[in-house]
Amino acid sequence: MQELTIGEVARLSDLRVSAIRYYDSLGLLPKTRRVSGHRRFEIEVIERLTFIKTLQQVGFGLDEIAALSEAFETKNGAVALCQKLARQKLTEVDKMIARLKSVRKTLAGSLNCNCSDLSECAETLTGHD
Repeated sequence: MQELTIGEVARLSDLRVSAIRYYDSLGLLPKTRRVSGHRRFEIEVIERLTFIKTLQQVGFGLDEIAALSEAFETKNGAVALCQKLARQKLTEVDKMIARLKSVRKTLAGSLNCNCSDLSECAETLTGHD
């Protein structure tokens, strides 16, 4: 069984050592063995860190990741929880997309702005005359 130091895990996972320590302190990583006070990780920790990074990139918080990790480990409703959280994230993403479309429309409209003062500009940007 190959064990890795925290520095090796950081290099292989492209994460900072401090992030790995933080995830470990939150219980997001499997229990580690200590050798002379230093953590030793099994190679499988790289998969777990990839799981954490991927979920964070799509908007999941660490509390949600912890809940999913626990559900997968205990085989207790992981699929249902994953689908529930994904539905919630999709709703959030749809709202963000709508907001960003509005922002884009406003910014595109401002490219044609020939306003002479702030109040005229505000009216033009908000669409109020």
